[in-house]
Amino acid sequence: MRQAEARAFRRESSYSYMRRAGKAVADLVEQRFAQKATRPLRVVVACGKGNNGGDGYIAAQKLATRGFDVRVLPLGENNESRTPDARRANEHCGLKRIGLEELDAFLERERRENILLIDAMVGIGLTSPLRGMAREVAELFNRARRQGGSVLAVDLPSGLYSDRPCVEQGGVVEADLTLCFFRKKAAHVLLPSRVFCGEILCDDIGFLEEDCPDSGVVENAPALFSEAVFCKPLDAQTHKHRRGSVVVVRSRMGGAARLAAEGATRSGVGLVRLFSDAAESYEYSPLSGLPASVIEEDGDWQQVVRGVVQQASDEQREKMVFAYGFGAPMSEQTLGVVRKLTGLGLGLVLDAGALRSMGGGDALSVFASFKSPVVLLPHGGEFRALFSCDQGLLGEEDPLERARRAARLSRAVVVVKGGDTIVAAPNGRLSVLTESSPCLATAGSGDVLAGFVAGLLAVGGDAFLAASAAVWLHGRAGMALEKTWGRGMRADDLAGAMAAAFARGLSCD
Repeated sequence: MRQAEARAFRRESSYSYMRRAGKAVADLVEQRFAQKATRPLRVVVACGKGNNGGDGYIAAQKLATRGFDVRVLPLGENNESRTPDARRANEHCGLKRIGLEELDAFLERERRENILLIDAMVGIGLTSPLRGMAREVAELFNRARRQGGSVLAVDLPSGLYSDRPCVEQGGVVEADLTLCFFRKKAAHVLLPSRVFCGEILCDDIGFLEEDCPDSGVVENAPALFSEAVFCKPLDAQTHKHRRGSVVVVRSRMGGAARLAAEGATRSGVGLVRLFSDAAESYEYSPLSGLPASVIEEDGDWQQVVRGVVQQASDEQREKMVFAYGFGAPMSEQTLGVVRKLTGLGLGLVLDAGALRSMGGGDALSVFASFKSPVVLLPHGGEFRALFSCDQGLLGEEDPLERARRAARLSRAVVVVKGGDTIVAAPNGRLSVLTESSPCLATAGSGDVLAGFVAGLLAVGGDAFLAASAAVWLHGRAGMALEKTWGRGMRADDLAGAMAAAFARGLSCD
């Protein structure tokens, strides 16, 4: 952001951008809050000493000239501002200033549903937790919001760090709506900080895309992958082998592999097979509930796999992806299966026990053996086990940089699963999921996701885009199922819901 400002301020004065920011806030208040109030809206703007406070002073003055009842709460003694632009905005704001006691009394006597509190205290400039008056204001704002008032944050709720998602307990403004400028920052998209932002809108206020180099980080949404995944029409003369194939290798816990196979069948892939890894001595039994379209085979899996691979044409091998780890134990045997699968030189999706078995010193040698596109899908614990070979990576505080380093080290696309799932590619590209459902935190949910990733990869997609698309569809499916089943949603419901979301996405008009 500092680079963008340096370039932009060579075109126009920094104060002109502050004026546009203040106007954008005032416009938003008029459009979103004034019309919903049952009585005339009463506005309080808390203004800090820096440029975020300058935005607030300008917004307050513009709202007052439009007829709003506005009060300004300056932070610090003597109503002082720290930067030249903020001082200028402060001096041009002729509105009455109030203190903490007056704010408290105002909130006590007014109807909360007609109160709008605007947080322009810190913005993206936070370097330490809120203290003193700023913390007291945050607490008053939060209490008023819980009692029916509304809170609008300017650029970022005060108390959040723009470049990382950590949250200081009790010292963060809880906003209903955040108006950010130019681009979203890490705190707008990552958890837990994202929760404090409420709805997020963005206004460029005159910045240009060329003002800031591409960071490689994007929100995970159809604009990223639609052309590559949703808008690829099927050839009228195609057949199942041209549409790609997925081989799911199962372990003792067959239910996890069944869910992965179901996910693969709903991804648009032409053929799904299920083999047993025989990594442990257990009595093989066919899986109940497996879709009839899935070809299930037992016997020596290595011999069967070699036969399948050898019989396939070059085109078919290019669209063949293996998926493994579902329900597999953390063991040397599982690691041995991983090594054999990487030796095939075909597309590979690894999850769960496969990742844990690779942890420690073995990970680097496995990473070095990756040839074709590989996608790894660790949750937090699996991520720590898998990348324990690099304590510096695990100690990285920035989740985005941590994911980027993991992808670079592993030479694979890494899907760091969570409520804000991050997909990282070895070339530095990152996507972050910002819409999902906490109900997806249920056993088997990740297995369905991995199967869907394998299917999209087999269809012929770029590994990063295939993984991003599957993660987005997984989130949309979870949101849809939450409306139907609430907390009773099961992983068994996911594959069909993902296919439905996929079908809706296929409309590329």
